[in-house]
Amino acid sequence: MRRLSLSIWVGTIVLPALACSGGPPPDTVAPMPASALVFGTDRLVIGDSIREVVRDRNRWDEVWARARTAEPSAQLPTPIDFSREMVLVAAAGRMDTGAQIRIDSVGVRGDDLIAHVVTIRDCRDFTSDVYPLVMVRVARDERPVRWIERSERTERCR
Repeated sequence: MRRLSLSIWVGTIVLPALACSGGPPPDTVAPMPASALVFGTDRLVIGDSIREVVRDRNRWDEVWARARTAEPSAQLPTPIDFSREMVLVAAAGRMDTGAQIRIDSVGVRGDDLIAHVVTIRDCRDFTSDVYPLVMVRVARDERPVRWIERSERTERCR
């Protein structure tokens, strides 16, 4: 009987109190809204597969200037307030025609900022080199970014 009352006490008082007083933080990873897209292309801007977090104006000016060399007609995005925002950059490197890259969702999980990156391969009869690249704006966060990678194929590949 004593064991039963102890387990009831632990289950009804102790565990809820622990959960309210700093239990594991909630998982806030959520899909990226379309409005977060800053720039995307499949032209050669960055030849390698990279993941980068841009947290300051100087680095952003370098990244944006590089993007503009490949896409001179690219419109300058709405100004980025680096005191409140940052830019996540994902490049897939050299791939075949139809390939894409996207940052699917972003959020906090534990002590990390999580960014889910999806690379999509396409199986076309005619191929040429493309270099998929995407840049999205997110709320500024000083936590380390953990990139979670997923690869998909289009229906043509099945």
